[in-house]
Amino acid sequence: MSGKVRFVIDNYKEAFEYLDLKRVFFNTMIVCLVNTFLNLFLNALSGYAFARLKFKGRELTFKFIILSIMIPGTVMTIPNLIICRLLGIDDTLLVLILPFTMSVYNVFLMRQQFYNLPKELEEAAILDGAGPFRIFFQVSLPLVTPMLVVLGITTFMRNYNNFLWTLVSLQSPENFTLARSLGDLVSAGNSNPSFYPIMLAGSVIVSLPLVIQDNIPKLAVKPTLNSPLTYEMFRLIVKDNMDEIHFIEYDAGALVEGTFYFDLRELGRKGIWYDILLEYKTAANRYDLLVENAVDINQQITVNGKTYKFEEWEGLLEVHWKE
Repeated sequence: MSGKVRFVIDNYKEAFEYLDLKRVFFNTMIVCLVNTFLNLFLNALSGYAFARLKFKGRELTFKFIILSIMIPGTVMTIPNLIICRLLGIDDTLLVLILPFTMSVYNVFLMRQQFYNLPKELEEAAILDGAGPFRIFFQVSLPLVTPMLVVLGITTFMRNYNNFLWTLVSLQSPENFTLARSLGDLVSAGNSNPSFYPIMLAGSVIVSLPLVIQDNIPKLAVKPTLNSPLTYEMFRLIVKDNMDEIHFIEYDAGALVEGTFYFDLRELGRKGIWYDILLEYKTAANRYDLLVENAVDINQQITVNGKTYKFEEWEGLLEVHWKE
């Protein structure tokens, strides 16, 4: 068989019509965006409560929540469907949103993020008169933005790819999402071989957001590969006036400008710090030297085009950097 391979757009036109792309795309975006927002907001609140608020039964409740991960999601499909029918939200877009507003996995990750934040930041906000909600929204939440971005992407794509639940909970075509409509298109293609090219064209259309999502990390990381502050872990090496060497690690996140803190109080003594070395963890999982011989903490150093300023405040070593 010979001849040139040519691109035929007719199959894509028929796939557009069969999928009713405008309607199902609108439904999909409503479900994904609303679900992602509610999921991040509620899970961040829950994670913060388990990490910072003290209430009776906190640890026991958190353990029960973590144990629920052992229950496969498919086991809960029929019970969830029965509950949704009792609530009268089956065969609506709400049936795709409400059951997925909470995620044990997301609660656990947000709890760990808030738990690792320095308590001194919140204590300083309390001294300034900030209440719990202001501390959450203006102090703690901005510091966990990288995790929110990651969970936002994964939550969005999980809802985008949700086929099994749409299959059992939706009957009306006007409420179908892309995943459900593509399932019907695949069934039609399997039963009718002449429909196969249209099925493949529809699969390409629906998979475009997945291709974009897979390339987001590459686009985000590539411009900063040469930056010494691309990586997440920093290590402070302190040799005190007693010639003892101490190591402190800090997870600063994938930041390129900002402030992070080392708690020197855990070293057990105060005094004149003889020598300070700051290292960063590379992609090769080893530490490279970033700043050395910072004899005077309250000083400013420029290395590789970046300016670092070291300040000590009540036992906390603040490291500020900017381009």
